[in-house]
Amino acid sequence: MDVSESTLHPTPERLQAFVEESLEDAERTAVSSHVDSCPRCTAEVREWRSLFAALGSLPELAPSAGFANRVMAGVELPQPWLVSVLELLRRLVPTTTKGWAVATAFLALPVLAGTGALVWLTSQPGVTVQGLWTMTAGVLGEGLGAAGAWLWSQWLDSSLAYYAAQALELVSNRSGGVIGLALVMFATLTAASTWILYQNLFRSESRRTHYASYSF
Repeated sequence: MDVSESTLHPTPERLQAFVEESLEDAERTAVSSHVDSCPRCTAEVREWRSLFAALGSLPELAPSAGFANRVMAGVELPQPWLVSVLELLRRLVPTTTKGWAVATAFLALPVLAGTGALVWLTSQPGVTVQGLWTMTAGVLGEGLGAAGAWLWSQWLDSSLAYYAAQALELVSNRSGGVIGLALVMFATLTAASTWILYQNLFRSESRRTHYASYSF
């Protein structure tokens, strides 16, 4: 059989679709007419039908009940840190009246202890509320000043201060247009980052952390 004659036969894909009855009416009629007059295509159609019949006789295997749930139960889905924090807070919040009473008493203990210590101190000779306030403010002021001075010295000794100075010098040497463009780019990146964080952290409704159950 030459090449010109072989091109007249339907392709194997069309013959398969003919057996599956997925061709349109006009095309199915044309293929059927050709198959009736072509021993080669008739044999190929017979092979396709035999194959589909053998496949149809195979037993249908279905998963056991609860198979998908057991598989998904072993899948650990990562949770955003905000969801984990909210879940922890939800577990810590009391759900009964007794639990709220215990939590209130626990939170009130530092207040009661501090109030008792303040009353005891002010009852001592020569101790006044104003004097305690002045002493506390002085101690806090000295502590904050020392902490600020230490942090400032650490900042000056770090490489970050050098890079910050270089950046300020670079910005001061640039024109206002470049600075404006940099500010616009920074604002755009900030807005995009905020949107991405909102989509991935705060829209927890669309990010299910529990597995889904399937039925077959």
